[in-house]
Amino acid sequence: MNQKHTIHVVTVTYNAEGFIDLFLSSLLKQHINATLVVVDNNSSDNTIEKLESYRSQFTTWELVILPQVDNVGVAEGNNIGIRWSLANGTDEILLVNNDVEFEDGALGLLLDRMNQTGNVIVPTIFYATNKNAVWYGGGEIIKWKGHTVHRETELLPSVKSVTYAPTCCMAIPSSVFGTVGLMDPSYFVYFDDTDFCARLNKWGITIEVLKDSKVYHYVSSSTGQNSPFTMYFGERNRLYFIAKNLHGFYKFSSILYYATSRLYRLFVYFVKNQGWKRKSLFLAIRDFSAGRMGTGSFFSSR
Repeated sequence: MNQKHTIHVVTVTYNAEGFIDLFLSSLLKQHINATLVVVDNNSSDNTIEKLESYRSQFTTWELVILPQVDNVGVAEGNNIGIRWSLANGTDEILLVNNDVEFEDGALGLLLDRMNQTGNVIVPTIFYATNKNAVWYGGGEIIKWKGHTVHRETELLPSVKSVTYAPTCCMAIPSSVFGTVGLMDPSYFVYFDDTDFCARLNKWGITIEVLKDSKVYHYVSSSTGQNSPFTMYFGERNRLYFIAKNLHGFYKFSSILYYATSRLYRLFVYFVKNQGWKRKSLFLAIRDFSAGRMGTGSFFSSR
């Protein structure tokens, strides 16, 4: 990579000591000079100590740690890193999860493509536990459902424009934030990336998936794939996304789809005696209806 731009890589940590070694070791093998901006959401483990232990290895990189006194969530955590980066004169920002590993050269490919096109660029993302299985190879916002879908990369060309990509790893020209704004902190976690992509689409900013740039993701390593946390924030934030971003027919159809599908799910939860799922769903709908965003009442209801 023939680097001419200032690059800041922004990641948000929370109790990440168990998997951050893989992230840092693969990041430092990338052929770029950059600043890693870590926003730590008041981790109670040794995340910051683990980060500091790598500082001597940052020979072509700079390491900046921004510890927070509270867990402000992923969306606002990203905003803190983005604001710091913009204030310190970055040309390009990469938003990345720290539960990922990068194939050699993956970030250089993203940045080269972004410099060529001025578009937002994301890699192909595989499951870290099965590196032949695709987690994200393209995706779309399905407006009539108020949801998103991931598609298989084998069906796509080397580069494809999409309407949805996760901020698990996303290269963004700094000027984009002046156009579409930052992440919406009301989400706390989940659907904040969908909301950001909806605004990119609204402003005509292209999102591209680069097939040859490969990243491996430990999916839901911090929150769990089937947990009260995931269910509560996913359900509440989907409703918020629909209310905020969809209009006319799409709002009507997505609300109707949500209502009918959740009535069916509630029936299944009762039949299978899955009380925690019923509770999480009811709490999510109640908090959305009451305008309780951010952390909502999830933690106080435990």
